[in-house]
Amino acid sequence: MRASFKLLAGTLLALSGFSLSASAASVTTTEVSAVSEHPVSWINGSVSSSETVDISAEASGRIVSLAAFGEQVQAGDGILRQDDKQLQLELKVSRLELKKAEQSQRYLAAEYKRLSSLAKKSSVSRVDLDRAAHDLAMAEIDVDFSRTQIERLEDRIQRTRLTAPFDGRVNTRYQQPGQYVSTGDRLLQLVNTTELEVRMQVPLDVADRLKAEQSLTIKKDDNEQAVASISQMAAGADKQSRLVEVRLDLESDSWLPGTPVQVAIPVPLPNDVKVLPRDALVLRETGHVVFRVVDGDEGKLSVLKTPVNVVYGDKNTAIVTGELAIGDDVVVRGSNRLRDKQDITLQK
Repeated sequence: MRASFKLLAGTLLALSGFSLSASAASVTTTEVSAVSEHPVSWINGSVSSSETVDISAEASGRIVSLAAFGEQVQAGDGILRQDDKQLQLELKVSRLELKKAEQSQRYLAAEYKRLSSLAKKSSVSRVDLDRAAHDLAMAEIDVDFSRTQIERLEDRIQRTRLTAPFDGRVNTRYQQPGQYVSTGDRLLQLVNTTELEVRMQVPLDVADRLKAEQSLTIKKDDNEQAVASISQMAAGADKQSRLVEVRLDLESDSWLPGTPVQVAIPVPLPNDVKVLPRDALVLRETGHVVFRVVDGDEGKLSVLKTPVNVVYGDKNTAIVTGELAIGDDVVVRGSNRLRDKQDITLQK
């Protein structure tokens, strides 16, 4: 029974003019092309302000007014006022003490001058003259001390009024009006929203390819793009992550600090590379191969298995090196079961 079935199958194949060993595979092909657009790899980064500062209290005291959250301020605008009544009273007392010291100095200077004139006539003892000189010197010290005390109080009063160091917006307010703060307590965070930069961490091999002032394309999640140039690069990699921090100047004020972005880093390519669809690649034990279409026997088409080295690839295309020429036809569908030098027919 089994022998009869084999005989019948052989007879049918012979009548139809086909054989299992000589069947041609039906495939779809495409042309190998040159690289028209330089490939890039996208590295994550974020938009940051180049000027972000936490402003702290420079004097102890109760807060009278403090810039509000989200408030836009200009450089020199007042952002903090503290209660300085006690300091003003101390300043008033110090000014009175200065007047008193100056009055005493004038009197003692006149007395020393009078005694000096009498000393020339030997009408006053040397001891009295020396005492007058000592009293005058002490009075002069009291004047200097009072003036220094006034300068110190004026400085303390000035520190109860803080101004914005640059144009910016209040991003965080750590204290509220009415609270008592001590010197060094954080008050608010000020962010310059116009001086922006992009910060990213890149591997060492990528950092080696980047240059100062090099322009790179960046994009947001909504695919809005801009161009930024490299402004700063760390001297070395972080000891733990082995990544190098790179900063780029962003010439745009429409991107908010904290916005996640991706930065396009050009991929280096060797000479003599070609582009083909990713579907043309077939992974074998020895690596990637493609099947190149050539003329076969008796006017038929066949394929040659051609090893290639994949330099770069994405979900659609691959850039390769190998024994391929621009314009060669390669199989993109039906290649998984192909054999070297197998005959093919093209699907229409």
